[in-house]
Amino acid sequence: MWCNQIFSQIFEGKIQNIIVCDNYEIANYLARCTYGDSAVAVDTTLYPVTIGDLYEEGRFYRVLLGEEGTPQKQEIQRNLSESEQVKQLMAESETVTEFMVEQDYRLAIMELGLS
Repeated sequence: MWCNQIFSQIFEGKIQNIIVCDNYEIANYLARCTYGDSAVAVDTTLYPVTIGDLYEEGRFYRVLLGEEGTPQKQEIQRNLSESEQVKQLMAESETVTEFMVEQDYRLAIMELGLS
């Protein structure tokens, strides 16, 4: 587990800066000192965000150019934490193991001529 978190300093719905801090209160204080009382710090440790991305109603968005050069917002998905990754890999491993056991069973049945 880490000691520091990554915070995005949000002002007027846009990520203005990204900092590393070990405390939300300090990160929020720094955001307000830098950008004004309406600025806020948001923990973005698990989000692959960059300066200039948007923050609306608790979600992050990146503006990309779509067809014909029209800007389109695309939601930025949260990355899995380490424990979530482990759970996902364990579930995938269990599925693969079950498949392999089933295939071994079918092969044994065929080799014994019991099909």
